[in-house]
Amino acid sequence: MKSTRIVAVLGVGSLRAGPPVLAELATYAGERPMEIRLYDADLERLDLMERFLRAGCRMTDIEHEIISTPDSAEALAGADIVLLLVGENCARKSLGKRALGLDRSAVLAAWCEEHLPPEVLGESSILNLMRDAPRWEQPSADRTIPPSIDWPDPLDEATRAQRPHQILRWATHTEPLPPLLRIGPGDDLAQTPIKEFLNHQENQARTSN
Repeated sequence: MKSTRIVAVLGVGSLRAGPPVLAELATYAGERPMEIRLYDADLERLDLMERFLRAGCRMTDIEHEIISTPDSAEALAGADIVLLLVGENCARKSLGKRALGLDRSAVLAAWCEEHLPPEVLGESSILNLMRDAPRWEQPSADRTIPPSIDWPDPLDEATRAQRPHQILRWATHTEPLPPLLRIGPGDDLAQTPIKEFLNHQENQARTSN
């Protein structure tokens, strides 16, 4: 079993999924240390989410290695686990002019075709949190994205508009980080899909060695 678990968070700039996913990682202490690689094509959101995660890890005193990159290939290299959060904002910024005229579904599909090569889909364990996740037109064994799970809930427009400012206040401790960073068996975040997935992968790695 590898001494370090590499977790790639793709599309970490998602205002819906980014904060709760990073809060889960900041409160997760498994048997092995984790190297968490954050990817997003939106550099401002990438920086914001990195600051948020580092603030959370300082609060929980859990020492993950944290790397941020706008290069998805760098984030994915050797990744054991991929948390797929990519939304329309990240996909459009990544595709640039190629995204012009494409609707949301087509933009997400184009991003997946370009950034999720067969070897990633075949070798990494993927948790799909993309809303309206695309389906391959010609699915095959090496081009399959797992079905998306319905977590976390979508944001209303007012919350979405305020979310970047909220994250910045959390990251700079202008506003306390809880309730996102709750720990313990009685807390709502104690057994979310993220921790269940991480625990399952850890158990599988243990039993295979």
